Amino acid sequence: MSVRACIKGVVATVSFAVSAVVAQSEMSSAPNFVFIQVDDLGWSDLGCYGNSFHRTPRIDRLAREGMRFTSAYAAAPICLPTRASVLTGQYPARLHTTGQPGYKQDDQSERICWHPNFRTHLPEGTRTLAHELRRVGYESVCIGKFGVEGEPKSFGLTLKEGDNDQLTEYALEYLREKHNDPFFLYLNYHWVHIPLESDPERVARFVARLKPGMLQNPTYAAMIEEVDEAVGRILDEMERLELAENTVVIFTSDNGGFLGHDSDRFVTTNAPLREGKASLYEGGIRVPLIVRWSGKVPENSLSEVPVISVDFFPTFLELVGVEPPSNQKLDGLSLVPVLLQRHSLHRETLYWHWPHYRRAMPGIHASASSAIRHGRWKLIEFFEDRHVELYDLGSDLGETNDLAQRRPNKVLQLHTMLMGWREKVGAQLPARNPRFAEPWNFAEEDVPNN
Repeated sequence: MSVRACIKGVVATVSFAVSAVVAQSEMSSAPNFVFIQVDDLGWSDLGCYGNSFHRTPRIDRLAREGMRFTSAYAAAPICLPTRASVLTGQYPARLHTTGQPGYKQDDQSERICWHPNFRTHLPEGTRTLAHELRRVGYESVCIGKFGVEGEPKSFGLTLKEGDNDQLTEYALEYLREKHNDPFFLYLNYHWVHIPLESDPERVARFVARLKPGMLQNPTYAAMIEEVDEAVGRILDEMERLELAENTVVIFTSDNGGFLGHDSDRFVTTNAPLREGKASLYEGGIRVPLIVRWSGKVPENSLSEVPVISVDFFPTFLELVGVEPPSNQKLDGLSLVPVLLQRHSLHRETLYWHWPHYRRAMPGIHASASSAIRHGRWKLIEFFEDRHVELYDLGSDLGETNDLAQRRPNKVLQLHTMLMGWREKVGAQLPARNPRFAEPWNFAEEDVPNN
């Protein structure tokens, strides 16, 4: 190793240690963690994010008691890769966990691009968040949808499964049993994923609230209300057990809201965001994020800092004073400076890689693509024809005005950065279907697919 590399490593270690000491000094002891992840919940589905049809009083109260993020992202537009990113702090492109098991059985004969040979499990030897927390005495449990293939115990997690009501009861039981010990409760509801099902009387109350022209689904709204009530029960039990003061509560989603298959009833709208689940437009990757840490995170605070699901891993580690694993590259940054409002993050750029198609959905351009957000600018590259689109999110949150033709220098800058990142993390490119004429020049063909 060079002298420069050694010095850089020492500086990074010292910097993390100092940061961890500062974080530790601002709390009485290392906190517990309750991480609530709702399946397919959209960015605009909650009252605190502007939805006046859905009823979410308890989640809205949670937002008032903590920090609400307006520019939070999932690392992927579907669940498995995002959940892998939470557990590892790594981009799905680096892990090669970009798709889902069902994609391996897809008929791709009529597609220009084919799925790469992606994983549906974590690479052997991967250190997870639960592994690292165990080093300082934490017990970690996953209640509900784990999402990643493989045995949860090998990732340091105990798994408890059931229906949504059972998941809430399991979580309450766990809090009662473990409240005197440091814990990480990873609660993954099956709500609000299809099929859409809820109590008929509850649904009827939302039907009665519908007005002509409203793009709202009463059954979906009823399911969100059920989520809200379940979260309220968790928070009430934490209060009763006197856990609220030293527990970091995180509430988020694994990807953008699901608009529905062609054959299904309309599910939700992510307006003002464009498209939804399985798309790299904002509606597919921007998600709600609320963090409460009583007495530490300022109440009723708002952050516009762009953050992403790979950031949770380093955040947890800093809060418990554990250095990152030396043999595992982390792609995320600790959110502690943002949560404590010390300063913003020293980062301008986020990346996504989605080398897949998705089953037909109305209004979704879900073909293979990659994206980069750099400051207020966002570029999406579509692999079918290698065309790019450029948006200014600062003035065009809905991605309605493609500026690629008018800002060629900005396109060149961001596209060069995006290609460089893909090479750096070893991103898998989609394969060419030989039935079609070659759709693009594979400038990155040497990127490994296995």
